[in-house]
Amino acid sequence: MSKKLLSKYLNTMRLGQNTLNVFFPKNIGEFIDAIKRVYNTGYILCGGGSNIIFGDNFSKSVINTIFMNSFFIEKNDLIVCAGLMSSFLSLISFILNIKGFEFLHLLPGTLGGAIFMNARCYDGEVSGLNFEVESVAIKFNAENKNLEFIFNKRKNNECDFSYKNSIFQKNNEFIYRIRFINYFKNDYEKDLFFIFSKYLEKYIIKKFNSIKKCSNLKYFYNNYKIRRILEIVKRVCKLEKFKKNFLQNKNFNIKDFLKERESIYNKMLYIENDRVNKRHFKYFSAGSVFKNNYKFGIPTGKIIDELGYRGYKINKISVSPYHGNIIINLKDGKFQDLETIINLLKNEVNKKYGFIPEEEIILLK
Repeated sequence: MSKKLLSKYLNTMRLGQNTLNVFFPKNIGEFIDAIKRVYNTGYILCGGGSNIIFGDNFSKSVINTIFMNSFFIEKNDLIVCAGLMSSFLSLISFILNIKGFEFLHLLPGTLGGAIFMNARCYDGEVSGLNFEVESVAIKFNAENKNLEFIFNKRKNNECDFSYKNSIFQKNNEFIYRIRFINYFKNDYEKDLFFIFSKYLEKYIIKKFNSIKKCSNLKYFYNNYKIRRILEIVKRVCKLEKFKKNFLQNKNFNIKDFLKERESIYNKMLYIENDRVNKRHFKYFSAGSVFKNNYKFGIPTGKIIDELGYRGYKINKISVSPYHGNIIINLKDGKFQDLETIINLLKNEVNKKYGFIPEEEIILLK
C-alpha cells in the first residue's frame, strides 16, 4: 500500500512542498509489486534521504526502502537488507569488537545508499569492506509487454567503485541486500550477535518506524550516539542470561568492555565529537554538497571558506557557519534558494580556481 506524504519528509534537508505517492516495501516481493504499479507513470527510489533533495515541482511516485531493514547470519556471513541504517553496522561491529566499520558511525542514510554512492568519510570508504551486493535490474520486454526482474550478485571488485561512484549509478539496478563475507570469525561472535541484535532491534531499529524519524538528523543522532549505545550495552549485560553465558556469572564492568575495544571506541568517539562540533545534526542538511576535486588538491569546503562564503545566506537557506561544504535549511527554506546558492558557489569557484565543483547531492526537480 502507498501513503501520501509531503516530499520534505523524505529528505534530511527538509525541502519539497509537493504531496507524493510513497510506497514502503518491507521485502523484495513487495518492492517488485510497487515497481509494477508505478513503472508506467515514473518513480524514484530512495532510502534515508540523506543525499537527495526534492524540488517543489517534483511529482513522481517514490519507492522508499527504509523498512527493508532485516538482517541474519548465514555461515560466517552477515546479510543485511539495503534499508538498514549504515550506522547500525558500526554499532554492532563495536559491540562485537570487529574493526573496520568505525567510519560508518553516525553516517546518515542506509547501507544501500552508502554502496550506491561509495560513501567515504573519516579515512574509510565503503568499497574497502568485504561484501557481495545483491541487486535487481528492471527491464521492459517490448515483445511481450511485461516487466522483467533480473537478479544479480556482484563481489566488491565487480562494482566498479571509484571516488563517490559505483556501477549502480550507471546501470540503475536496485541494491536490495548486502552480504558481508566472513564477518564473523567464530561462534562466540555469532552468539553475542544473536543476543544483542534482539535488543538493538527493539531499542534502535524499531524507533525508526516512520520516514519522518528516519530523515530527522537530530533524532538519528540521539538514537545512534555512543552514550545511547552504551546504555543498551549495560542493559543487556545486566541480564542473568548474559552474565551466565558470557561473563561466567561475574558482574559486568563497562571499563573492561571499553578497554577491550579501545581503538574502535576512540575512533568512533573522535568521529562523533567532530560531527557534533561541525553541527552536522543541529540543522536540516544533506551533508556535503560537492565532491572534492583531488586533482586540485584542496577540499571543497576549504575552498568555499577561502572565498568567504561560510555562513552566506539567502532567506532561510545558508552555507553552514561551521563547514563550507554543507548547506543548511534554517527552517522552512526554499528549494529555489538552495539552487541559487549552489550555482553561485560553482561560479565563484570556477572564476577563481578554474574548475566547476561536482555536486555530490542529487537534486530532484
